[in-house]
Amino acid sequence: MSEISFIGLGAMGAKVALTLIESDCQLTVWNRSPGKAEALIQKGAQWADTLEAAISASPIIMICIDNFEITQEILSENTITPLLADKTIVQMSTGTPAESRAANDWFSQHGAELLVSMIMVYPATIGKEDAQFLISGPEHLYQKCEKYFHYLGGDIRYLGSSIGAAPAMSLAILGRILVNLLGLVHGANICVSEGVALSEYAKMFPPGDRAETVTAAIDSNNYRVDGGAAIDIALVSAASLQNHARDVGINSELPDFAFNLFQRVIDAGYKGLDSASLFKVLRGEN
Repeated sequence: MSEISFIGLGAMGAKVALTLIESDCQLTVWNRSPGKAEALIQKGAQWADTLEAAISASPIIMICIDNFEITQEILSENTITPLLADKTIVQMSTGTPAESRAANDWFSQHGAELLVSMIMVYPATIGKEDAQFLISGPEHLYQKCEKYFHYLGGDIRYLGSSIGAAPAMSLAILGRILVNLLGLVHGANICVSEGVALSEYAKMFPPGDRAETVTAAIDSNNYRVDGGAAIDIALVSAASLQNHARDVGINSELPDFAFNLFQRVIDAGYKGLDSASLFKVLRGEN
């Protein structure tokens, strides 16, 4: 029996799992592509040949895959649902408050308890003092898992027992980030149009601000992701804000506007590239 079974070993999941292993946690890992587990196995993780074996191996199940929908899809098999009883599920996937509430109801029906955690940093920051996690769900579950979160970052925010609180806060912050991105790229467009050096524009912001990577990408005409986020992520984020607005009946014009812009960037051929590539579309260079 291990402490934690970790499901999902993409870029973020692999980094979270590695950080836990390096903190001397006993992990069982599972991923649909087994090759992604090799580095973790070399570090001491136990490999589960099946998802059923992974669920059975630990009292705590951490899940870091694309979204809540895929989580429920893979856990809904008849061979898996009976194994969920008495498990603590820590959902680290992206989701809305409504999805969190639906997931909480679903896990409860199968005898499991849910804790939701939104990861607010890129994989490279996991394990560092400024790595931020937003967490919501039953307090006794948070207390049970608290030490593991502190292995993962120095900025751990428990937002209370309301299961939708962490996703709500994540979306609120996400909205600000996307609007900042739009303003930042428009500002770069102004500077380029008026012959103002983008290096001077970047200096107007605090060290480490997103302005550094955005202006560097535009200046070099190199939009490979390096310290930022791909335009695909921006599109998914805008879609999450749209979905939430519809769920609760609030105005969606701002996320609709952002979504349409980001979709134009992807349609122009910049899928997988830094979100700074929005500049190319705004300049009509696509």
